[in-house]
Amino acid sequence: MDISKTPITFLESLPANVSIIAFRENGITRLGDLSVDKLKRPLTTASLSLVGQAFTSLDSVTLPPALQSLSLANSVVRSIRNTTFPATLTALNLTNVSLDAFIVDQSSFLILSRLPSFGSNYTIRASSCLGTLQSIQNGAYSICVTSSSNTVPQSTSMSPPSLNSTTISTGESPSESSSSLATTVALSCVLAVVAGVIIYFVVGRCRHRLRYSGVLKTRRSIALLSSPKATMRGSLMGLHDVRFDPVIASSRLARSDVRSVRTLQADGRATVHYGYWKKEPVTIRQLQPNNPRISVELFMDEVRTCVQVHHPHIVTCLGVTWSTSTDMAIVSEYLDGGSLKSHMTQNGHTKEFHATKWRIASQITEALAYLHGIGICYRSLHADTVLFTSDGVVKLANYGLNKLSVRGGQSGMVSPLLSHLTSIAPELLNGEDFSTMSDIYALGIVLCELDSGRAMAASFDMKGDDTLRDDVEKIMMGQFNPEVSTSCPDEITQIIHACVHEDPHERPTIQAVLQVLQTYGGGLDV
Repeated sequence: MDISKTPITFLESLPANVSIIAFRENGITRLGDLSVDKLKRPLTTASLSLVGQAFTSLDSVTLPPALQSLSLANSVVRSIRNTTFPATLTALNLTNVSLDAFIVDQSSFLILSRLPSFGSNYTIRASSCLGTLQSIQNGAYSICVTSSSNTVPQSTSMSPPSLNSTTISTGESPSESSSSLATTVALSCVLAVVAGVIIYFVVGRCRHRLRYSGVLKTRRSIALLSSPKATMRGSLMGLHDVRFDPVIASSRLARSDVRSVRTLQADGRATVHYGYWKKEPVTIRQLQPNNPRISVELFMDEVRTCVQVHHPHIVTCLGVTWSTSTDMAIVSEYLDGGSLKSHMTQNGHTKEFHATKWRIASQITEALAYLHGIGICYRSLHADTVLFTSDGVVKLANYGLNKLSVRGGQSGMVSPLLSHLTSIAPELLNGEDFSTMSDIYALGIVLCELDSGRAMAASFDMKGDDTLRDDVEKIMMGQFNPEVSTSCPDEITQIIHACVHEDPHERPTIQAVLQVLQTYGGGLDV
């Protein structure tokens, strides 16, 4: 249910039996009890959007008990106090929201702390706090966490002391009430039967007329023609179609504002174009037409992940555009500084692992540490996906980002990566799925390439089928050992060898690699 720009001042309650509800620019200034309907029955709302609203606080608001997604994007809300977030919550969108106070109890803090992102361009300021300030979003912000003892308990004195509410409100004895209830139920049943009989005869006469006029036949034909569409819609809803996700909806860009100019690259799922969003240069990752269902699923997972990823060393997703469920594109910033591979090709080999190489290695590792920290495996780290801004800042391309748990066993796509064979960990060629440890292996290869100053694929012979088969077998057997130069610092050499270990369980974590690089960088004149 989407209610846009209909004037609403007081949102007293939510409609019953509606899973997805979106209010947009309605001018809502007050909120009632959002956990129950008008008959005080618990709501089953799973997704609630309050986008562009006028209320300035979300204080002591009771949310739907089964809520999974809440969006306050573009609203003027300044404070969130003593609002209990349900344990089912998996997404909170605070895009373009500036909070002066964010105060929750310990249980709500634990729920909020596991969310990967609060959207983009939001601020949370630490105000006076009667509890403790605890960091959230990887330490980027602090919110005030109070203990349950600091909340005001409901007092039993607020309700009448042990009076029979039925007697007060009706004046009837329990037996009279039961008799009245039975009479009401009986009358309801009789009325329902009568109404059913009337409807049956009315529908029968209508069907009789339609049969002779040919309209019934036409309507049946239309129903048959439209059934695949309904089935497709139902199946996509089962796939958690991102078009109905309020977080994604708040990131939607107008199709007319996006223009493709030329094709940059393509894989089995999508094509990447250079183009413009309004007047801004962008990359457009367009879902290819006639994709199988699994590819559409994976692309939707990619969309959902991209809009939640925010890091200075990962390409920024500007938004998503679509016309249908199979015509969808991710619009991202365009980096005009080239790739690591092009830099190494142009600049050649430098023997020293100097400050510039260390900075590049550190920024790549910081980006991976962020992704691993929020449960994302990068999958495609190599010299072509390490990009540069015009002023030399490193950013990883955001193509193909997916959560680790996505479609278990179906997220791996080794075949398109054969052009970057050296970056593929042995276990992937042996049929295992991508993991953070396969990312670590690829990082070791990139560090080795930084040491040598050239992309390893250039020296890895892949000209013939027999040679390619031999090379694949070497990697699968753990017999491919990248060469490190004699001028490479000992600590960098050791971490490279550890990263490319044949056994993924013997490889270091991303935090361990980052620690080595930070220690090494402390001795450089940066």
